[in-house]
Amino acid sequence: SSSNHYPFYELELNLNPKGATLDDSLRDYVKQEELSGVECAHCNSRQDATRQMVLSQLPPVLTLQLLRFVYDLSTGTKKKVSVAVKFPEKIDLSAYVDGARAGAPEHQYQLTAVLMHTGNSANSGHYTARILQQTAAAGGADAAAAERWWNFNDERVTLEEWEREGKKGGTNAVGVTLLEGASTDATRLFSSKTAYMLNYTRVDVLQAQAQAPPP
Repeated sequence: SSSNHYPFYELELNLNPKGATLDDSLRDYVKQEELSGVECAHCNSRQDATRQMVLSQLPPVLTLQLLRFVYDLSTGTKKKVSVAVKFPEKIDLSAYVDGARAGAPEHQYQLTAVLMHTGNSANSGHYTARILQQTAAAGGADAAAAERWWNFNDERVTLEEWEREGKKGGTNAVGVTLLEGASTDATRLFSSKTAYMLNYTRVDVLQAQAQAPPP
């Protein structure tokens, strides 16, 4: 067996075209993959093997790249996967870290930015971002009451007002939808068909920044 160790700040996650959640994509990223007919450098023959990505330590700010732009073998071009992806405002990443203890403080993260691409083509479109303003309460128990999310759309910057899930349910074609029925007291749950990058910041980092004296 062999292994390689690399530092990282970003993970590239596949999306299930039939419906995706962040949990599904993360579990797919760390699952073991069965390989057959792999050339063995030690025994000079082809052998069956396994391959797996193992996360041993997470960065203070984790970027999750949602792979919406994929290569279409039938057309030989890139295409966009516009499936709705569900993701939480707060997440315990212990389940995806090798040997981690559930609920460990170093694996508690909060959503701090959502980058979005609007348009059907993988080669053109419009980019916007939703970014959390880190207030004194950011990362704390009352963060939802004191937080400020901003919508960056070219030169226009406005306070973000999350789109609520419609009476019939489902996710809006653009923007980020707050899934009120699926949210809990612990965290809110969002869904988006256009989000392609999520930034999560470790909660203790947010708390330390909030307590730091102003420059």
